[in-house]
Amino acid sequence: DIKSKRKANTILNKIDMSDVENKFKTRHINELQQFSLKSEKQELGALRSRAQRLSGAAHLFGFSELSKKATELETNIKNGNLVFADVAPKIDALIAEIKRIIG
Repeated sequence: DIKSKRKANTILNKIDMSDVENKFKTRHINELQQFSLKSEKQELGALRSRAQRLSGAAHLFGFSELSKKATELETNIKNGNLVFADVAPKIDALIAEIKRIIG
């Protein structure tokens, strides 16, 4: 019912997400390393898979620009753009956004 939904939203709005966001940022130090490694090895399948996971997680935690860049990379590879030089700018943009977030 509407009253229950309002109460749930009130409770959820009071939750301090800073710890979760900090863990998300810390975890992405590893993501940065993995994206860099897979990029060096030009492993497009692994990059697509990582980008897909990252897109969803970033969206969930409110990192919309990171989610957008990850989605762009994943979509680009999924749509058959399998020449590394063609997707390298998307990978670079994603890596730059991860670096911006983790500081």
